[in-house]
Amino acid sequence: MWEDFLLCCTFFVQLNFPKTDGDHVYSWIFYYFGAKERSQPLILVEFIFFVSFLESFILFLYAIRWYIFSFFSLKSKSECRFESPKNNPVSSFVSVLLPVYNEQFVVDRLLKACTSFNFSHYEIVVVDDSNDGVTNKKLDVWNDHPKVKVVHRSSRKGWKGGALNVGLNYLDSRSTHVLVFDADFVPPEDLVSRFVSKFNDENVSVVQGYQKHDLNADENWITKGVRVWTSLYNMVELNGGQKLGLFSPLTGCVFMIRTDLLKKLKFEEVTDEDWNLTMRLYENGYKILYDPTLFASGECPSTLRRFFKQQARWAEGHTRTFRNHFFKIWRCNFLNLKEKVDFVFIGSSFLNVTLVTLLALAGLITAVFPSVYMPLPIVQISLVFLLASIPAGISSSIVALHLEGAEKDYRKIGYAWLLNLVATPVIAFAALKGLFSSIKKSSLILCLSLGLIIFLSVAVRILPYNWGYQLSEFDPYFHYDVAEHIVENGFSSYFDYYTYKQLHYDAFKSKAIKLEPVTKNNFWEPGLIRDFKNCPDSSFLNSNHPILEKLKNILSENPYIKIDCSKIFYQIHSMRNNAGINWHTDEGYEYGITYYINRRWNHQFGGEFLFSGESCNGFIPVVGNSLVIVKSPFHHKVTPVLNSIVPRKTIQMFIPE
Repeated sequence: MWEDFLLCCTFFVQLNFPKTDGDHVYSWIFYYFGAKERSQPLILVEFIFFVSFLESFILFLYAIRWYIFSFFSLKSKSECRFESPKNNPVSSFVSVLLPVYNEQFVVDRLLKACTSFNFSHYEIVVVDDSNDGVTNKKLDVWNDHPKVKVVHRSSRKGWKGGALNVGLNYLDSRSTHVLVFDADFVPPEDLVSRFVSKFNDENVSVVQGYQKHDLNADENWITKGVRVWTSLYNMVELNGGQKLGLFSPLTGCVFMIRTDLLKKLKFEEVTDEDWNLTMRLYENGYKILYDPTLFASGECPSTLRRFFKQQARWAEGHTRTFRNHFFKIWRCNFLNLKEKVDFVFIGSSFLNVTLVTLLALAGLITAVFPSVYMPLPIVQISLVFLLASIPAGISSSIVALHLEGAEKDYRKIGYAWLLNLVATPVIAFAALKGLFSSIKKSSLILCLSLGLIIFLSVAVRILPYNWGYQLSEFDPYFHYDVAEHIVENGFSSYFDYYTYKQLHYDAFKSKAIKLEPVTKNNFWEPGLIRDFKNCPDSSFLNSNHPILEKLKNILSENPYIKIDCSKIFYQIHSMRNNAGINWHTDEGYEYGITYYINRRWNHQFGGEFLFSGESCNGFIPVVGNSLVIVKSPFHHKVTPVLNSIVPRKTIQMFIPE
């Protein structure tokens, strides 16, 4: 209803331009129902929205990926089938490597399960880094078992990767395959046999199984969330990628690799030895086979502290290795294009969380100031991407649990997404730490310099998006003016440059006053909407119309300039596609006044008010429910309207000299 525009409280705001040309141009903004959030965004806010738009699109791509992976995972549901090894049982000898660090509560359970395999030819090599005084004593008891070797280390040099490398030195000379477990897992008795059967194909060098975190899944909300996430990652992410022949990574344990290959490559002594080994396997032409039917049950981290430490370690190491091997993988001839693209998705997953924080910040800004930012196309498109992405996470979680036959765990899905939200800042910080750590000082300075240049370039280029992504006639002048301002006043002046985006904000903040309207109720006639839609362009109105009387009262009572409204006459301008007004001065009139009707006007629709004088140039964006007063003579124009559906509606008022 049109009464929304001038009902109840009315605020007057005078616009002060960076350079004045007498008292030629004035602008007031009316806020209905006391709304105060129509201030123009600053450059930092715009940059946040721009990056958030990119992130929403990236999340949309991840969502499409999950939709596709879910479909193919369902289409070819894996079945737990046992295949007898074709190799001579005597020639297949498996070495089970168990790195242990202060695992006094689970080490006996682990070794009991590992010594119960129904495969004849295997050994267990435990590499112990414990310093709690309990775990090592328990392991010494197991050292008497015929299949168990216990190796104690005096330090944790190289972390888990260093421990596994030490274990390689103690393997039986007959070893053909190495199987790795973490201490908190409980493998089933037939797992070794089923793993070995996957090596019937001589081209298979590495097989990754499913780390099924379900031993303590019902302990608390954290373990419930971890349970769903690991199911989603293994049953949809890894399983779907394998079905499509994409990039498959190692995930730390529950994987088997040929002994000669592992001794050749070994483990790097880093915190993400599995992801690092994945890179080097692919760079040397080896592929990883993923099979979710080869699962071992494990424990979930049960406290936020343990979960945060785990995620931070993964995020930092994963991102650092992704950075170090990015170009090697991209130039590798052993991978096809789709594998390389999928490598980018997997490798940047933790780093992508840093952009999610900006997306969350943009969402918060939009929620606080909805009437300012929701009409922006960049916000609307971002919202569409997000709305299309959210169901992907939920549906993929349902698919993953369904594939496991764990429909009873559907109720845990909410905990998974809550846990993901809580961990976002931790993961973002760790990923950035991994991205910038271990970089030479000269390289870091170069990267920061290039980043600053790119930031400033993007920042300057996105300034005009409020009036459309198309280059307007004002765009070249604006960028020239910014560059000239920086040259004349120094680099730091850029951040204080008084752009058109600050005009309404500063004016409202410093000079807003409240005026009580003469008539508060039943001011707008219902029939005016029909009359307004049906009236021809530049049609004249009866000067006694209540709407015009109201505007006349507002003009005559304003505290800034005195206007004699006794001789005022009116027009309605309904400017449609390609309509505009060329440069003119309203010659013959003392004042030319424009009242903007359109409550919501997208800045891509054109129809901007441009002005030019001897000492100032600029424009005023179309702001619904606002007045612009021009004192003649003053050059101004209206750029062409670019929208073919919504006309630009204004009431024009002229006061003769």
